[in-house]
Amino acid sequence: MKMGVLGVGELTEKIVAGLTAAETAAEIVLSPRNATRAERLRETCGCRVAGSSQAAAEDADIVIAGVRPDALAGMASEVSLKPNQLLVSLVAGVSMDQLQTLFGHKGVVRMMLTYAAGINQTTVVLTACDEKTRTFFSALGEVIVLENEELFELATVSMCMNGWLYHLADGLQNWLAEKGMPPSHARSLVLGAMRDSAAYAGHNHGVPLDNLMQSVATEGTFTAQGLNILREQQVMQPWVKAADEVLHSLTGGNKASEN
Repeated sequence: MKMGVLGVGELTEKIVAGLTAAETAAEIVLSPRNATRAERLRETCGCRVAGSSQAAAEDADIVIAGVRPDALAGMASEVSLKPNQLLVSLVAGVSMDQLQTLFGHKGVVRMMLTYAAGINQTTVVLTACDEKTRTFFSALGEVIVLENEELFELATVSMCMNGWLYHLADGLQNWLAEKGMPPSHARSLVLGAMRDSAAYAGHNHGVPLDNLMQSVATEGTFTAQGLNILREQQVMQPWVKAADEVLHSLTGGNKASEN
């Protein structure tokens, strides 16, 4: 498998690192955009840095577009893809129809994931694709293939939640530290609570999350006491508002510059 990367940013860097760590044996060729990052990946992952976007895409089986939306048209104008090549877009909010028009190319798949791709523990969200493509990207984590772009935009919002959870974790860590907990322990405790919840829910994948919550927050417990306060404060409302606003931007409002 040969993969050309157009736009070497934070997310594409994580993808390259994850594929390298998984020993996929993929030949990875980088465009010269962001020369410093591309050179670092050449040294650490054995990638080749091409002299142009076209050279990076030339003869690649998969071509990844990883630039910001406002740079996409310019990059597309620099590249001519062959019918048998697959264009995989990481560009949030840009539809398959738009991508096909910009690149003059029919073979397009949209993909979204998180920085955890760099440690092979992300969730990889793809639009409809063949089994070979799904298997290739499964090296980065669990793959979910969605049947239409409406669902894909919803999944993109869920990827944004990844960053929001850091905000929540930081606030809870700071509370513990302000109360006297050493910061390193506070970080471990908060992230451990998130990890433990995700692990237990994953183990009990057939059980609704609300049921799992109720099984922990039984009446009379301290967990229930805190949960009641969160409900009284309607703590979910800001999260729902944030998700609604991002979805609006992705599907009809002003496009966000990145996920």
